[in-house]
Amino acid sequence: MSLANDLALTVHILGLFMGGASAFGLPVIGALADKAELEHKPVLGRAVKPLKMIGHIGLGLILITGVLMATAGGIWSSGPFIFWIKLVAVGALIAGIVVAGKTGALAMAGDAEAAAKMPALSMFNIGMGVLVVLFAVLAFN
Repeated sequence: MSLANDLALTVHILGLFMGGASAFGLPVIGALADKAELEHKPVLGRAVKPLKMIGHIGLGLILITGVLMATAGGIWSSGPFIFWIKLVAVGALIAGIVVAGKTGALAMAGDAEAAAKMPALSMFNIGMGVLVVLFAVLAFN
């Protein structure tokens, strides 16, 4: 591997850690906020924005470095079939993140129906994240 590819892979994995922190941290904060006393809810709510930002930055790093590594490695033209399945899972994960972001904003504004959907959306996104990692491992050994 070249130094550039090693650096890109390192940043890619750091982005994965950042996304994981957000993916696992936000549902925990949401569950705590649901059960918290009224005076504690704003404190918990203040943790949401930084965690979302960390997750979005991590996703951006993953997307940028993933495209760079796939282009440099010739994966676009000769990648294994499982790589394309991974990309479908990435697309589903991004869609899930967008939906969870919009639904989460409604939930934080007091929409009970949106709040009820958040645990399922969180589980979907965590599941898709696990599938993306699994397919990456299978595609790239």
